[in-house]
Amino acid sequence: MDIGNILKVIRKERKLTLKELGRRADVHANTVNRIEKGQHGATFGAVERIALALGYELELMEIQKD
Repeated sequence: MDIGNILKVIRKERKLTLKELGRRADVHANTVNRIEKGQHGATFGAVERIALALGYELELMEIQKD
C-alpha cells in the first residue's frame, strides 16, 4: 500500500471529506485527491501537512548507498 492509499484510509476512518482535510492541512482538496490516487508528485511538505492534519507524523529514513 502506498502513502496515498494510507492517507485515504485514515481520512475515511476520521470521516473527513477531501475539502475538510485540505482545509486542515492547507492543501487544495484536488491536490489531496491526486495524492490519494497516486497521480500527483507531491512535495514532502504537502504530504507531511496532510499526515499531521490526520494526527500522524512522517519521518525521513536515511538511505544508505551500497
